[in-house]
Amino acid sequence: MNASRNNHSEIESELGAFTSLDRQARMIILCVIAHDLTAGIRSALLDLSSPSAVEEARTLNEYLHQLTGRIYISGDQSGHGEAELLRDIADEADARGLKWPVMRRLRAALRHASAHAIAAEIA
Repeated sequence: MNASRNNHSEIESELGAFTSLDRQARMIILCVIAHDLTAGIRSALLDLSSPSAVEEARTLNEYLHQLTGRIYISGDQSGHGEAELLRDIADEADARGLKWPVMRRLRAALRHASAHAIAAEIA
């Protein structure tokens, strides 16, 4: 299996889990990812001596802008619009060498939202 196909199936699995959640859980995921992106931007800015730091901060800021815009306007009850946005971000991040931090943030956000959903069911 080639790396591109493996990357595609990896994100599709994550996005399948994402779209199966209710709207509130999906918004929590987008908020967690947005928060994590601010930490990534901060980290990139601390390392301005690195030639790629400014471009990395700019890229992460663009992802942050797209996510917070989606949270603001989201009326999609199915989650497919948000999933498409996350897929596009993951694909672009992979092309820019940022796949690992972006996918790590997506997985962490999914775990957080799943735990939140379970806690809400118990309550």
